[in-house]
Amino acid sequence: MRKSIHRYDLASGATEQLPLTGLRAAVALDFDYEHNCLYWSDLALDIIQRLCLNGSTGQEVIISSGLETVEALVFEPLSQLLYWVDAGFKKIEVAHPDGDFRLTIVNSSMLDRPRALVLMPQEGVMFWTDWGDLKPGIYRSNMDGSAVHRLVSEDVKWPNGISVDDQWVYWTDAYLDCIERITFSGQRRSIILDNLPHPYAIAVFKNEIYWDDWSQLSIFRASKYSGSQMVVLASQLTGLMDMKIFYKGKTTGSNACMPRPCSLLCLPKANNSKSCRCPEGVPSSVLPSGDLMCECPQGYQLRNNTCVKEENTCLFNQYRCSNGNCINSIWWCDFDNDCGDMSDERNCPTTICDLDTQFHCQESGTCIPLSYKCDLEDDCGDNSDESHCERHQCRSDEYNCSSGMCIRSSWVCDGDNDCRDWSDEANCTAIYHTCEPSNFQCHNGHCIPQRWACDGDMDCQDGSDEDPINCEKKCNGFRCPNGTCIPSSKHCDGLQDCSDASDEQHCEPLCTRFMDFVCKNRQQCLFHSMVCDGIIQCRDGSDEDAAFAGCSQDPEFHKVCDEFSFQCQNGVCISLIWKCDGMDDCGDYSDEASCENPTELPNCSRYFQFQCENGHCIPNRWKCDRENDCGDWSDERDCGANVTAASTPTQLGRCDRFEFECRQPKKCIPNWKRCDGHQDCQDGQDEANCPTHSTLTCMSREFKCEDSEDCILLSERCDGFLDCSDESDEQACSDELTVYKVQNLQWTADFSGDITLTWMRPKKMPSASCVYNVYYRVVGESIWKTLESHSNKTNMVLKVLKPDTTYQVKVQVQCLSKVHNTNDFVTLRTPEGLPDAPRNLQLSLHKEVEGVIIGHWTPPIHPHGLIREYIVEYSRSGSRIWASQRAASNFTEIKNLLVSAQYTVRVAAVTSRGIGNWSDSKSITTIKGKVISPPDIHIDSYSENSLSFTLTMDSDIKVNGYVVNLFWAFDTHKQEKRTLNFRGSILSHKVGNLTAHTSYEISAWAKTDLGDSPLAFVHVMTKGVRPPAPSLKARAINQTAVECTWTGPKNVVYGIFYATSFLDLYRNPKSLVTSLHNKTVIVSRDEQYLFLVRVVVPYQGPSSDYMVVRMIPDSRLPPRHLHAVHTGKTSAVIKWESPYDSPDEDLLYAIAVKDLIRKSDRSYKVKSCNSTVEYTLNKLEPGGKYHVIVQLGNMSKDSSIKITTVLLSAPDALKIITENDHVLLFWKSLALKEKYFNESRGYEIHMLDSAMNITAYLGNTTDNFFKISNLKLGHNYTFTVQARCLFGSQICGEPAVLLYDDLGSGGDASALQAARSTDVAAIVVPILFLILLSLGVGFAILYTKHRRLQSSFTAFANSHYSSRLGSAIFSGDDLGEDDEDAPMITGFSDDVPMVIA
Repeated sequence: MRKSIHRYDLASGATEQLPLTGLRAAVALDFDYEHNCLYWSDLALDIIQRLCLNGSTGQEVIISSGLETVEALVFEPLSQLLYWVDAGFKKIEVAHPDGDFRLTIVNSSMLDRPRALVLMPQEGVMFWTDWGDLKPGIYRSNMDGSAVHRLVSEDVKWPNGISVDDQWVYWTDAYLDCIERITFSGQRRSIILDNLPHPYAIAVFKNEIYWDDWSQLSIFRASKYSGSQMVVLASQLTGLMDMKIFYKGKTTGSNACMPRPCSLLCLPKANNSKSCRCPEGVPSSVLPSGDLMCECPQGYQLRNNTCVKEENTCLFNQYRCSNGNCINSIWWCDFDNDCGDMSDERNCPTTICDLDTQFHCQESGTCIPLSYKCDLEDDCGDNSDESHCERHQCRSDEYNCSSGMCIRSSWVCDGDNDCRDWSDEANCTAIYHTCEPSNFQCHNGHCIPQRWACDGDMDCQDGSDEDPINCEKKCNGFRCPNGTCIPSSKHCDGLQDCSDASDEQHCEPLCTRFMDFVCKNRQQCLFHSMVCDGIIQCRDGSDEDAAFAGCSQDPEFHKVCDEFSFQCQNGVCISLIWKCDGMDDCGDYSDEASCENPTELPNCSRYFQFQCENGHCIPNRWKCDRENDCGDWSDERDCGANVTAASTPTQLGRCDRFEFECRQPKKCIPNWKRCDGHQDCQDGQDEANCPTHSTLTCMSREFKCEDSEDCILLSERCDGFLDCSDESDEQACSDELTVYKVQNLQWTADFSGDITLTWMRPKKMPSASCVYNVYYRVVGESIWKTLESHSNKTNMVLKVLKPDTTYQVKVQVQCLSKVHNTNDFVTLRTPEGLPDAPRNLQLSLHKEVEGVIIGHWTPPIHPHGLIREYIVEYSRSGSRIWASQRAASNFTEIKNLLVSAQYTVRVAAVTSRGIGNWSDSKSITTIKGKVISPPDIHIDSYSENSLSFTLTMDSDIKVNGYVVNLFWAFDTHKQEKRTLNFRGSILSHKVGNLTAHTSYEISAWAKTDLGDSPLAFVHVMTKGVRPPAPSLKARAINQTAVECTWTGPKNVVYGIFYATSFLDLYRNPKSLVTSLHNKTVIVSRDEQYLFLVRVVVPYQGPSSDYMVVRMIPDSRLPPRHLHAVHTGKTSAVIKWESPYDSPDEDLLYAIAVKDLIRKSDRSYKVKSCNSTVEYTLNKLEPGGKYHVIVQLGNMSKDSSIKITTVLLSAPDALKIITENDHVLLFWKSLALKEKYFNESRGYEIHMLDSAMNITAYLGNTTDNFFKISNLKLGHNYTFTVQARCLFGSQICGEPAVLLYDDLGSGGDASALQAARSTDVAAIVVPILFLILLSLGVGFAILYTKHRRLQSSFTAFANSHYSSRLGSAIFSGDDLGEDDEDAPMITGFSDDVPMVIA
């Protein structure tokens, strides 16, 4: 598994994750059984690391250079050698276990794409697999790389894992999907198993083979002879890679190298022979015996013709420098020269990629091997390594996955994730499968190991593995006396999980396992919440001692409480409502003393609580809320008709005015149950003679919508969702219904310094659609910082607070877009942390007594707690052993030392959390009368970003060099330091990369033959104006990505620093660099992170305020691929995919629609278990703009889109008529074709003058015509008519456009009309006369034949054109009522407008 390494016990089936950190892509491992040391390679970092589980060393990097894609790693126990396969450089190398004396034994002339390696040290041979296209096969050679032979060359394609027993070689082939074996000599080849999805690593133990499968994400076991009796050992394991089996006796046997016959490297060979070799770059000579003799490197001594490493006396938590010094391991790669020879700053991880061998990820900046580019796996996390890749063409018998990978067609819909993106299992009919006999099958069909059932942890999503009925007599964890089963991990973890605390009894003392408050007698450990609480817990009383525990130094616990708080006798302030509530909130019971005041209720607070008849206390607001909060319904009595209680028999045959009396039998029920559609009286009398308002009847626990269209649950009333079509369920909602506040907020501190918050869920809060957010601030600050929980669980662990600091913390409820504010908070004190290093260590000799060194120092600037004592360590020059003594203050005397010997001294502070960082080491020689003076520091010059100084010594003692420290601080969190080492007695130096207008303290001491001189100090303020600190914003965008953006100077390089705790952020953070003002950082899942950013080049600038980010858990992911399928005028269809593939239950989605123009919003909800969901949004406005947000109802992260609806159509039949001095625009009413248009909205008219290039707004009208005057001859005009725009022209209709160019050149419209009249008068007058004459004759004939036609014509002449209907209107009286043949004129032609003068 790439990001973790696990240990599996074959006997018990127990699994354990090893305590490793910083794993990015661990793919190969091996184990030294004798020394209990684990070795592994990391492809992302291209390093080989080691961790000895016996605690002798910490996690260490043994090889960090010259590697590219180490895919196999094997430890040879007999010769104590480490072999590995480097697939990138195509070679097999060997070295000592600590990484020294590397030698390439097989190079690229024999290798193409090597993968796995296995050794037979007793036989002196090794085997490996090569899956390259040139010569794939199984290879054999001696362990010195000689006598290479291809053992298997036919019918082999992608050999992956390889393993051996005493006579067989076993291997997996991922292309042929099989496991095969062959003898050492290449005979009797056979297939053990075939038709396997994707086997990778393999191991052999006794009579069985073990292998892991990438597709099935599981580890299997079967018979090594026939492949029978196959079982699953572990499942649901993502990122499976290497696998090895270790057992006692595996390292038995011998070979020719066990006596250590060679000077450096002894490599075994076949036939019990050997080969003495020297590493690259090490000089050698040939002995008379013919053996090769290597020259011993620095740090090794020649003993019995063998180079033996000098003893390393560094402690297990220390780093060994190349010069032999020992430093704290956390100082490795911290940009400081702590070793003095810069060896602790060499070969450090870097984000600058080697373009020849590595690929640089776009978002995270991570370097991955170049071979990972275009391998169909998202190794970067942002898929940048899979972009711009040529798509591979699959064969006709293969299936093309969504990622581009090709798999066999027979693997589609077989239930296995062969494509690794589940695309081969999409759109398949679900099949309910049966689990293996060794597994437990959940009710939802999932399979888990049998040992996970009844272990106290719910591993099935439906919790069926912890069913109380099945687990009553079985517990795979720890069983409490009351029968409760808890996980084994909670046994002796310092927290009481059993009700009687039995899980924390008979445990080893907490002091040996955790760092918490240690009593002064060093015999007891306490929780920090028990310190300074007014109650003595330590037998010596040190937990309440002002000097030792620091209680008197904390003003927060002795402040004056405000008017809404009660001050306990121990100084703690609690909420006033907790006074006399029957609970010890103060910790000393002072809040429950003197509670028998007759003016108060015996137990309940007179301010905010109601006392039930049974003696219980509940908040006043719970009275008369229709719920039995008291348990005896006494809180629901005397409430009128608005509450419910249990139906009680009629007393004395009478019901009060708020009740209805049933007849048979007689009893009283609340009036509101009368005519509610549900029969409450046995004879049904409560539902008799009820008025019928609607055919819809709602139940008593339902709410009836005002339009009588639907009944909804009372819990859906005022829940923020529109459940009624008329939205009546969200109207008239009172604050009592919509404001939620958490109750009983409490805190505890654990051993690691984390704070656990717990609280009670607000009453009536819809937990499915609400989450909690934690707000915190340091006492004295005014701004609250927010930490999103992404959860509706009533507890949270804070890992991001400063140690030994008093905070105010509150929890607020957020439901959809509404945050329910609260002013209720708790005040807490975080546990102490590890202190910083003491400063300015000065050494001197006792003036009277020989062999005594006097030391004094400055306490740490940031002690992170009360300093209990100091640890002083000293070592004689040339010795690797450190002695130690304690000091109660910042002064010590080291006695009984050798005279005329040089000693090195260092000091560290101690808090209740443990020993802090060590100070700079100083040396001194115990020669009486020899006094070394401090050096002289002369500041030569200084500017904005640099300063120059000169160091000199007045003493006649020989000076070998100087050590110079620069200290500065931008904030109170961290004092920064840069250490410089120089040689020579006189020194001039210029220091760059400084920050303008910053105070620097320069401390220097000289290194002489007699030891270190005292310190000299000088302070310098650089010139210029200090650059401002960046302003940082950070937010989680998915499970593992954090988006950081900031403001600040340009043309600089920024460093992004992040960690999971406050101390790590300022001591050992992870970091990235960029020249941009934004960066996406890839982090681990389910963690809290602190981020800050600062300028690192060309100066070390001030840092931003740190930001806290909580990563989004899987269950809170946003919906995917939200988009609009169709958009209309008043509706839109949106579509999205579920946050994860194939949900096995209905998911509740919340849809928020925000009107960006009208500034209003609405919320809807929908349930679906489909992978793809569609939803139609109605009641939108034509031309509106909306922001649509979709998220899970459990307040997950949201997806959003913006939608603009279709505009109202343009008016039809836009025409123009020219009159004497104006023109008239006519158009059809929009109401004829747009049912969403109301004539009262009207139209607006615009004009474009092409000649002047001027656009003008002419006005608006509610008619269907518009008069336009003062047009110019020779100008071309364009007129537009559209529905009138609303909200400042944000909502408009489509315009109808008409081009008008009938005006001639010159003059105006009236002159043009007069000219036309004169020209055509001679023609028009005779024609009009003939037309009138013909009409007169025609009317005379018609009048005599059809009398009523005259009336019709009269009605026609008097008619008018309706702009709303687009038709002529006639009165029935004028047209008559008798003639069925009378014509009906329905409208005018669209082509020829008619105007009646």
